[in-house]
Amino acid sequence: MIRFASLTTILAALAAAPTAWSDAPFARAGEPHAVVSGSLNRPAQQLLAVGITDVDGRLTSRSQAVWLKPGRHTINAKGAVTHLGQTPGLRRSIGQHNGSQAIELDVEAGKTYWIALDTSDEQRDNWKLVNWRTEQTGAPDAND
Repeated sequence: MIRFASLTTILAALAAAPTAWSDAPFARAGEPHAVVSGSLNRPAQQLLAVGITDVDGRLTSRSQAVWLKPGRHTINAKGAVTHLGQTPGLRRSIGQHNGSQAIELDVEAGKTYWIALDTSDEQRDNWKLVNWRTEQTGAPDAND
């Protein structure tokens, strides 16, 4: 009886999976999408690369960039400072910036949104996630 209940639970979860995916913020290949990327450092501007941890509360395994369906999304990311050379003006290495930061973006299909951790403030607690650049990357229904 216990095995039957477990099998029923698994089958129900699998049946619901396509519905759950359709509600997710992530786009599939062939769907209109925007790209959000945290992969570029801009040391001279004190903007550091980030790893995207989740979008709209859903964890992602792709920390460098994600494809998102058009609309408003909350993106959480963490920045890492590994040595002094990445952050001009800092007096010492500070290691990992462990605090997760959030940013809300209204994304449009066919655009890439570059996000980074703004470390221009001397107080580490004041560092924030910013959208420092937006680029048109193709037609709104383009496949990247």
